[in-house]
Amino acid sequence: MRARPVETSFAQDVSGVPRTKKRSEGVPRMQTRLTRWRDGKDAHKTWEQARADFTKAERRVDALIRQRRQAQDRLRRLPQLAEREQALAEMIDKARERLSQVQQDLARHLPSERQAATSGARMLAHHDRHLSAKPGALETIFTLGRAVRDWRAQLETLSQELRAAEQHHLDVANLGQQIRDELQQTQTRLSAAEHDLTDVRDEQARPRAKCAQDKEQFGSAYPGSAWTGAAARACIPVTAACTSTCGRSEGHGTRPRRRSRPIARGCPCSPRA
Repeated sequence: MRARPVETSFAQDVSGVPRTKKRSEGVPRMQTRLTRWRDGKDAHKTWEQARADFTKAERRVDALIRQRRQAQDRLRRLPQLAEREQALAEMIDKARERLSQVQQDLARHLPSERQAATSGARMLAHHDRHLSAKPGALETIFTLGRAVRDWRAQLETLSQELRAAEQHHLDVANLGQQIRDELQQTQTRLSAAEHDLTDVRDEQARPRAKCAQDKEQFGSAYPGSAWTGAAARACIPVTAACTSTCGRSEGHGTRPRRRSRPIARGCPCSPRA
């Protein structure tokens, strides 16, 4: 004689305490019950009372399903949050690494900026001094204009050098600004990622605590790390009708053993059930 399996599914009683479905020897069958009602030997509920009890039971079932669906949603949410946390942590590591690199780039660039600014200021001062030293009229006459020609030639050379120094200073300054912009953007991304990581960890705390309560509430029916293989199949509900009619005791989630008798009509194992 086959042993009756224990029903410990996620959809079991709220307390999570495993139940064993056994046919009570003192419960009359339907035909006997109808006969006793007809003969007035047993009191029976009115149609209104039966409908009210059914509605109450249906609402109870709906509430239990809703509780378990919410618990399932919380359980599924945790891996998503953990994945998001890991992605943000990796993003933060990369942002910090990039921030350090950009800071080093800026530190190496600052001497070039100072040198370019100093060189530009020196060339400007040299140009201005030469510009103020233009030969006068008497010197021009006495040298037959040679002093002015020499001054103008040197002025052209100094002007070219000044323009080159100014362009170099501008290029160095633009590069420094680009480094500073990237530094600011990296700091902004890092700050945003750290803020998001804090939010995700705070968000994880609530469902994690609730999942712990769910696990305590549903007991062995609550899926966990050990809820695989035979342990998971043992938590799939098997009705007493299945055990008594088709002899199936592994659970409805597994393939039934070969049997010598057909599945009784009304058995959940039946494709028409």
